[in-house]
Amino acid sequence: MKTRNVKMFATGDIMLGDMPACYGFGVASKILENGHDFPWQLVKQKLDDADILIGNLEAVLSEAGRNPLWLPSLYMRGSSNCIPVLNEVGFDVLSLANNHMMQHGAIAYMETVAGLTQCGIQCIGDSTTTALKCIECKGIRFGFLAFSMRPEEYKPGKQLYVLASAEEIVSEVSKYAQTVDHLVVSLHWGDEFVSTPSIQQIELAHKLIDHGASLVAGHHPHVAQGIEPYGNGLIAFSLGNFIFDMPFQRTKESMVLEVVFDKESIVSHSVLPIQINDQHQPEFVDGETAERISRDIRQYSTQSCETHQQYQLQVQSAFEAYRRSVKKNYARSIFQFNPFYLAQLLALIVLRRITNIHI
Repeated sequence: MKTRNVKMFATGDIMLGDMPACYGFGVASKILENGHDFPWQLVKQKLDDADILIGNLEAVLSEAGRNPLWLPSLYMRGSSNCIPVLNEVGFDVLSLANNHMMQHGAIAYMETVAGLTQCGIQCIGDSTTTALKCIECKGIRFGFLAFSMRPEEYKPGKQLYVLASAEEIVSEVSKYAQTVDHLVVSLHWGDEFVSTPSIQQIELAHKLIDHGASLVAGHHPHVAQGIEPYGNGLIAFSLGNFIFDMPFQRTKESMVLEVVFDKESIVSHSVLPIQINDQHQPEFVDGETAERISRDIRQYSTQSCETHQQYQLQVQSAFEAYRRSVKKNYARSIFQFNPFYLAQLLALIVLRRITNIHI
């Protein structure tokens, strides 16, 4: 039987809570004001074009452990009521392998997994279930794996999501690549806010394609990075943010990656530029804005750091730019904060500077 092509959309990071820097007026607050479908209103119609929709869920969707008197229990988490909406939007697969999924503890994590699974969304990067998740679409069998390579900051010890080394990831890809027509690998890796991957990331991505992966989709930097066709596969080093409330302009412009597959290969790929508006809603853009975002991504695709030192200088510069933007946001938004939570937030900032402890 002749198969038809399958169109897959891959999105960047999805965070349906409020960040500390936007607590009270971030994503979750906009949802509370406008309804659970609010973040998706400007993109849902286009996302419906995908045969398979995948993304990275950056925070739990659970009420477990919430304490209205303790700010760290409230930020970087969404409501469980958001889960059915993810299904309605069309998500088939979500990665949970990232450094924020255990921030609110094991119960909140497990409730998120259970809710997504009940809605028919495959959870990848979850160490409590089978590593490989599969979808058959139009006669083509797809396999999905997810791994985090970032150190856990909130809950030391064994994690419920998959935390793995480069060697372990290569081994898993080799193990499963021949069992499916196409293997998609989601990686939470790299450094925040930098527009180029490290030499080690490039080498690992090439190894994964060499060992049978068709698509490597990167997350964590919160900004878009380049796209590289390599061998028989495709590497998107970072898809940036999709839904987030970061107060930094560079994190508000990214993409949805469209990849078209036949049974044997990737037929084509394209960048669908997006911009996150002042209400924290992503929207597909066109015209000059779309061309500028696409041009930037093409430029990133030709850039690389020749040495580790050069890469670290870029990381440091990017992080300093982010910190300056956050400080300006605090000054601009100071009167939007609840004074009770603002006092806690300032105390936590001082504590983190002194101890480097994440709460």
